[in-house]
Amino acid sequence: MIDEQGTASRLRGVDDQCGTVPDVAVLSRARTRVGADTILVAQLGAGMTQAQAAEMAGVSVDTVQRRLADPMFRAQLERFRRDILDRTAFAIVSSTTAAIDALRAVIESPESKGAEVVQAARVLLDNAVRFEEQTGLRSRIRALEGQANISSKDKR
Repeated sequence: MIDEQGTASRLRGVDDQCGTVPDVAVLSRARTRVGADTILVAQLGAGMTQAQAAEMAGVSVDTVQRRLADPMFRAQLERFRRDILDRTAFAIVSSTTAAIDALRAVIESPESKGAEVVQAARVLLDNAVRFEEQTGLRSRIRALEGQANISSKDKR
């Protein structure tokens, strides 16, 4: 991190080129806020409480609540959370084939005990049904969202 003196000395070169030097205190506050917001988004997005996120970012809980009231900050937080969910979903989907292969191996292995085979088959079938339900729901939601977008455009 650059201290205010380092920032000021670098900005002197800018002064020579542009004729003005930005206020170091303003730059420092802006840099601090951006850094605190980044930490807040990461901590809140990871499920930390407001108090825990505030402590990590070096701000008060009141500041966290003010930031959460800001629509742009909330949008940034929601994008972060969606990104985490997307990455998690990708990791799960990427592991699905290996998990199915492992369950099949248990089911097909002559050394597997009856209870192990039944449990593996149950897990496989339960998840297959759940996956089909989720896929169907996802398709329905997308269709409804598409209809809602068309309706909202018609009202304009």
